[in-house]
Amino acid sequence: MKSATHWRHQRITAFMLLFLLPWFFSTLICMPNYHFDILTHFSKPIPATGLILMVLSSIYHFVLGVTMVVEDYVPHLKVRQIIIQTIYAFGLIAVVFSIVCIINIIASGGRCS
Repeated sequence: MKSATHWRHQRITAFMLLFLLPWFFSTLICMPNYHFDILTHFSKPIPATGLILMVLSSIYHFVLGVTMVVEDYVPHLKVRQIIIQTIYAFGLIAVVFSIVCIINIIASGGRCS
């Protein structure tokens, strides 16, 4: 990825998180019965979409940031490439796991089983 594209993507995800994280935490704070109300709330389409956007943008922002740190501070090219590929693999696993969990919440309708 080119440096300008990397920088732009990191700023876009940071801007998204600037709005999504306060929305998420204010949602959590306003819930009287945390366990059941959260699952019920995030099983609805609009809150679930916001949760998916927050998770995707935060994981992508994390991957971009850690990749930049590795590129700046790991001098050996082979080691740097291995670490960056591991970071991308971790990000992909985290995205798939998060999406599956959110889809499970939506499919269950917020019921605990």
